[in-house]
Amino acid sequence: MDFTFKADIPSTKEKELPPYSERDSVPVSDAKSIAPASVSVFSGGTDTMSADTSSFNAGTRLRIHSRGHPLVSLPVPPRELEITITDSAGNVVYTSTRAKRSSGNAILSHIKQGDLISTSYFFGPGRDPVMKMIQPFEVSLDTIRIETRWTTRATAFTLPNGRSFEWFHDSSKDSDARKGKRTNVLVLHQIDAESPKRQKRAKSSSQAIAKLIRSDATRTEGTTRCTAGNGGELVLDVDAIKYLDESIIVATCLMMLKMEIDRRRGCQFAVVMAAAS
Repeated sequence: MDFTFKADIPSTKEKELPPYSERDSVPVSDAKSIAPASVSVFSGGTDTMSADTSSFNAGTRLRIHSRGHPLVSLPVPPRELEITITDSAGNVVYTSTRAKRSSGNAILSHIKQGDLISTSYFFGPGRDPVMKMIQPFEVSLDTIRIETRWTTRATAFTLPNGRSFEWFHDSSKDSDARKGKRTNVLVLHQIDAESPKRQKRAKSSSQAIAKLIRSDATRTEGTTRCTAGNGGELVLDVDAIKYLDESIIVATCLMMLKMEIDRRRGCQFAVVMAAAS
C-alpha cells in the first residue's frame, strides 16, 4: 500500500509538551460515569510488569477500560461504543468512540483537547486499518501507515516522518510465582523499517516504549484471561514521548485490541458455519 505524506510530524521533544495525561484531565465525577469496580483495581506498583527489557523504566500509567469479546459467544460486533482511558487517579483522559455498533471506525478524543486521531477499519484480507491524525499536529489528517501480517499477531505502523514501530504479544509468569499464571502483555517497540526480517528479531533486544499489562490485578473488571480485546494497565516508559506522542501510543494500542476481537469473531464465525454445514 502506497502512502504519500504531506509533512513530518514535529517530534514531541521539539514541542516540549507533556503527555496528555499530565495536562487537563477530568475527574470521573465530572465526565461520563465509570463503574466504581472499574477504577478500583489500579495498581501503583511495578510488580505486575512483565517482558521487561533492562532499559524499561515505568512512567505514566493509564487504564484502558475495554470489556472485549468473550471466548464463548456469538460472533457479533461488540456492544461497547465508548472506551474510556483513565489516569492512575481514575480521571478520564481519553475516550474512544464508535458511531454505531456495525462499524469499527473510531475517534480518539482527549477530554478537553478534543478529537485527536481517527481509525478506519475495512473488511477483507490485505485491507489494513487507516489511522489519521486530526490535531493538535500542525499538519492535519496526516496518515499513519498500518502493516499487518498473516503469519503473526504483531502489527507495525509507520509515521509520516518515516519512523516505524511495532506492537507484539508477550507473556511472563505472574508476580506471585505460587500461582504459576501467565500475564498477557502487549509490548510496543521501535523497529527498523528497512529490514524485511524485522519480525524475526529478538524482541528482548529492542527498547520497550510502552506495555499493556493484563494480569489478574490489572485487566478490566469482569473480563478473564480468555477474553479477547479486554483492557488493562498501559504503562509508558519515562522517555516514551521522545519516540511517540502519547495519543498515538493509546490509539495504536486500542487498534491492537480491536484486532484481537476481530480474530476471535472470525474463529467463532468459522465454528458456527462448521456446525451449520
